[in-house]
Amino acid sequence: MISIKNSSGTTLSILGTKTATYDIIYASLSITSQTTTPVSINPGQTATRSMTISNGSFGQLEEFLFADITSAGKFIYSDFRLNPASTNKAIPVSAITTSGDSLKVKFDKAIIKLIGDGDETFELNENFVLQYKITVNPCCPAGTVTSKLITQWGCEGQICQTATDNTPSVSVTSVQPNLTFSVKTSSPRCFDTPAKQTIVIANTTAYAATNVKVQFGPVNTTPNFDNTQQLYLAGPYSYRIKNNGTPQTAGTTQLATSTNACAPAGSATRMETTIPTIAPGDTAYVEFYTISCCVTTCNAAYNPRRWGYSGTYSGACAATTYTRSIVTGQNETYTANTFSLDAPLQVYYGQTFTMEVLSNGNSIPTLYNTAPAYLEYKYTIPAGFVFSGNAADFSFIDAGGINRAPNYFDYTGGVLTVRFNAPISFSQTRSRTLLKLKAQCGTSGNKTLSFQSQFVNDPTCSTGCGALPTQCSTIVTELLCPGGTCTQGMNWATYDIQRITLGSPDNNNDSSPDASGTLDLAKINRFMVGDTLRAMYTGTVKTSVAFPSFAFGYATASVTNADEIGDARYSVQIIRGANRYTCTNLAATVTGTTTKVFTYDFSAAALIAKSCLPAGFAFINGDSVVVTAKYTKLNQVKRT
Repeated sequence: MISIKNSSGTTLSILGTKTATYDIIYASLSITSQTTTPVSINPGQTATRSMTISNGSFGQLEEFLFADITSAGKFIYSDFRLNPASTNKAIPVSAITTSGDSLKVKFDKAIIKLIGDGDETFELNENFVLQYKITVNPCCPAGTVTSKLITQWGCEGQICQTATDNTPSVSVTSVQPNLTFSVKTSSPRCFDTPAKQTIVIANTTAYAATNVKVQFGPVNTTPNFDNTQQLYLAGPYSYRIKNNGTPQTAGTTQLATSTNACAPAGSATRMETTIPTIAPGDTAYVEFYTISCCVTTCNAAYNPRRWGYSGTYSGACAATTYTRSIVTGQNETYTANTFSLDAPLQVYYGQTFTMEVLSNGNSIPTLYNTAPAYLEYKYTIPAGFVFSGNAADFSFIDAGGINRAPNYFDYTGGVLTVRFNAPISFSQTRSRTLLKLKAQCGTSGNKTLSFQSQFVNDPTCSTGCGALPTQCSTIVTELLCPGGTCTQGMNWATYDIQRITLGSPDNNNDSSPDASGTLDLAKINRFMVGDTLRAMYTGTVKTSVAFPSFAFGYATASVTNADEIGDARYSVQIIRGANRYTCTNLAATVTGTTTKVFTYDFSAAALIAKSCLPAGFAFINGDSVVVTAKYTKLNQVKRT
């Protein structure tokens, strides 16, 4: 049936009239053999997409469209080619457009002429290979990105046919720049000398790190940045890219100021350096200086160079910030060594005794144990005690029992100084020194013996800045000066106390008896469970016209920290010319607990009752009396 529409818009039908049958010929496009290589890529990397486009029908096309539809912003397209394995013709940029999520390529007569049989139509069974590059946007998140490939065609400028033949996918992997941090440190011997420090930041990945911020400064043991430490920062502050790069001084900001009085006012204790970009494979060097406080306080812990750093950075899209927590970059710290000093509690005029110093730890730093460093001991000897000045009366014995001779020995103005030059091969731990002294009466009473130990890194440094803090200890010994103004009564002449229970020698300090050798008597000034101490008091009776004789006599000993000490009896010997009277196994009168007072009665009546003295005995001028008391150790509790 044929319908005719007139000028007025009325449709007229002519019934019963038929035309001949016509075949409508149309094109049929398809996309085959699609490949994307590689199918798994990282942001910023490029893949190649290739496909074959064919006309499988009799219809001829003078133009058609190809589209690659992908989520907007995922890919960047480039390098469009026809038949890259043969003619390898480039598609003009003017034929390529992008809009929203679509890439479109318009194939017109000029481009169609480059394919097939060379005419300007795309005909039956003609095909070509289309190839182009896909670069993943550097900010593309990880995941699978699926594209839809279509062809569109029609006639008279109208699109009436669309074919969707492929939905290829690309797997975008998760990538991020990875910065590795390390340090290069320096430790000048003089602590107040600026020490150059370097934080090394290497980008070991193929992705740039941006907005790299590095903070650095003194830290505590946690570690956390700490404004109170014995360390502060100093410039110039800079960074450089590559080992031979030009130092950049921009981008450093002070974040904190020292609160330690040893640092100059306003001294920085935390700085931040910003590096805009560290490219793949590049290494950045952040450089600064540290200055240590000089500490001269006795027995101080010292942290001259303990600092740390932290960092943050982003990838190329700055969508994620990666953090490097605070870590310690340099940890040069020293704890105070301790020493145990030992000397008699009391010494009497003319008595020779030994002062012992035992080192409980080691204060010889490996870092500085080379020339011109040395370890120094100083002994300050008070008036009333005399040192001979002879090196033979001083000894330093290490933990292995080896006697070490000092490199320097000087006794001036009551101060003995000895030094051991670096490199020092022995450890201080469990080493001991023995100093022989003699009591010389002038003024009796408590006398303080002082000891100092110090490791000196470099004697040429300014005062206190080339050495570790001094380790200081003292011990008090009472000087007894009997006689003098005594005109009547008991003139005590000597007093002595020592341990009388002895074992085998252990001169190599291995806690086992030595097979041979002699006992080192300097080691018996300790009181152990089961040991016995013997105290001897010696005096001479002095009479006068008013007191021609005496009937009563007592010796009294006050012993501190005596709660674990028991009385083991005492004896008395009285010497009158050729006659000697001895009384043994006498019991002392004991009062007190922690401090005990032991009273030894040698009155004539008490000793006559013990049948030690003849009846009618009385003390007369010139009689000598020796009281010998013994004490036992009951339990192992450390006392002095």
